[in-house]
Amino acid sequence: MRNANPGYWPKADRAYDEPGKIRQLLPVEGALTEDRWRREWGMLSELLHARNPFAPPLDVERAHTDLVRLASEIITLLTHHVLKLADGGGLLVGQINPAGKVSVTELVPLGSAVHRAGNRKERRAVVRSKRLR
Repeated sequence: MRNANPGYWPKADRAYDEPGKIRQLLPVEGALTEDRWRREWGMLSELLHARNPFAPPLDVERAHTDLVRLASEIITLLTHHVLKLADGGGLLVGQINPAGKVSVTELVPLGSAVHRAGNRKERRAVVRSKRLR
């Protein structure tokens, strides 16, 4: 995946609006990161699959704490995030609101083929948004 698209992993962010200025997407701390995903996958696998009967017993309190933390990090990541498209031609901004409504907005750079085809007369980035549910 990384070879095809080095920017495939979503980056958690939040929209920041300041009157009279362009909306900014600012990074958010506390989200699951790509470099930690493999370790977390291993932890989840260990909880899901049958244990060796000769191994030490599972620490249920620790497992619960780890699951709650991981769930929070995944929610933080998916609540509002950006990912780069493989062709480098834009970004996707995903958002899940508290009611569970999902929306995705595609941002394409000025002068791109998509921009020229979809927005010939205007000189601003094309924004296409779609509600998924």
